[in-house]
Amino acid sequence: MHSPVEDDYRLRQAAKAPLPTSHGRNKSTSSILSTSKASLPFLLDSLGNPITFDNTITDPDCMVVTEIGNDEEYDQIQSNFGPVRRFLTRFVFLTAIIPCILLLWASKIQGEILLALGQEGSLGGVKLYLAWFAFAIEGLWSADAIAASLVKAASLFARYRPRLRLLGDNVPCVDIIIPVCNEKLDIIQDTVRATLNIDYPAHRFRVIVSDDGRNQKLEAWVLQLAADTPNLYYTARVKYGPAGYKAGNLNHAITVSDTLPGGRAELVAGLDADMIPEKRWLRACVAHLIRDPKMGVVCPAQLFYNVPDNDPLNQQSSINWLCMDIIRDHAGLGWNLGSGWVVRREAVDDIGGFPTDCLVEDIYSSMLQMAEGWRSAYLAESLQYGLVPETYAAHVKQFARWYIGGAQMFVNFKGYLSSKLTKRMTLAAKLVGFSSGINVHAKAQLATVFMLLTPFVFLTGTHLMYWRDEAEMKLLLRLYCAIVLTRYLHDCHIGVMAGYRVAVMETGMMRYMSHYYTVAWFKTFFLASKSGTLHAVLLSASGCAIFFSTVVPGFN
Repeated sequence: MHSPVEDDYRLRQAAKAPLPTSHGRNKSTSSILSTSKASLPFLLDSLGNPITFDNTITDPDCMVVTEIGNDEEYDQIQSNFGPVRRFLTRFVFLTAIIPCILLLWASKIQGEILLALGQEGSLGGVKLYLAWFAFAIEGLWSADAIAASLVKAASLFARYRPRLRLLGDNVPCVDIIIPVCNEKLDIIQDTVRATLNIDYPAHRFRVIVSDDGRNQKLEAWVLQLAADTPNLYYTARVKYGPAGYKAGNLNHAITVSDTLPGGRAELVAGLDADMIPEKRWLRACVAHLIRDPKMGVVCPAQLFYNVPDNDPLNQQSSINWLCMDIIRDHAGLGWNLGSGWVVRREAVDDIGGFPTDCLVEDIYSSMLQMAEGWRSAYLAESLQYGLVPETYAAHVKQFARWYIGGAQMFVNFKGYLSSKLTKRMTLAAKLVGFSSGINVHAKAQLATVFMLLTPFVFLTGTHLMYWRDEAEMKLLLRLYCAIVLTRYLHDCHIGVMAGYRVAVMETGMMRYMSHYYTVAWFKTFFLASKSGTLHAVLLSASGCAIFFSTVVPGFN
């Protein structure tokens, strides 16, 4: 009688099973096949001895970690961060908080005026409601911006994270999971080959291709390649319903790794199916886990090699990789960003595996680990290169999924106000979570409604600003002009790190994506069942995008 893992997961390691025939799967694929070591084709070391996976727990004190400079090893991201840019970035908090203070001042004055005009009866009906709605939008904008500004204050005195490298063969063992689901075969092949070719002792890492698409061509190719590479494995789970999507796939692969020869590894790493790692990727990430025994997860930046000229849709999210994630890391908040991450197996076990009740299982898992007392790190290094979506509909679908995932995370943590859920999470983590929650549950929706109401504002003669005398008018005009100018100054300041064009495009992105986000948010939280959340997000977002690409020439 097979174990549950054998019956449900059908793991196959290439060196241990024949390739499937043209008539379908080999009859033995429903179980984990075993063969004596003597019959397996092993890699050989320089002395001709067979290389086998060794998961012996290593002593961190015996490992060699060194810090490298930008002049020792070129890096695409680090080459842009000279001393002047690093110094100027420290003061990004100041240009962020000034427009917030000015907006609060203007909002206070405007609120007092609207209250007085309403009580006097000189302003009422639709005009009063529209004026108060605009006032509420300003209040939410300022609340989000203030929370984000406080996090940016950490850059004033924080030390930039050093570039580290783990040297030698005395290194921790790692299970590298490549979760796939119906991606093109040649894309997956590039990722697998590059992962097998990383600079890391072959007996200290395994590569597990975890296939949610159950692609027989992929399975056959992996098994064939693994005939000469015994640290390469293929697995496909039997799914029931949504089964957690990517999170469920990762959890399955982690469970399967316990059954492999040698047992579980100390560390678990993940690469998206389209992400090609640099040879130095694992040594760069693992070094930070060695340096800090309480470091739970480390994740590097993501770069892309198929971005259209000038990136018109802001698909690279460069403002995050080159700026915001660095600032969050200064505050001790390095998120797991989906690919290239390396996490301690103990940290994963502490949260019960990757959470399946959120569409951004990567970020959510790192927040849960922080609640358990683990630390996290973001590496501003170019250690992996992947693909951005190739169509407008796919782009909208991807960003809508991330957006809704952030909204789910805010709900799951109850607004980061419950100490029972946040536990040992730092104040910075709570502030970022709270700020992000306001952003995903209010900003896009209000922006969409305001966009629809703008014609009514002008048709009804509603003013964008109200005053009772000339002095109030002059003060409010000066304040709102100052708000616009200081916000632009902050965008320029962000542009010191991310580039001017990227910084100013970020504001515009919320404008053109807001209606997609709003439709997906409404369907997810008001119309969809829990099991149909992702389905609702993808249908609503892609449906809007397809319609838009149909009526607007050029959006194909």
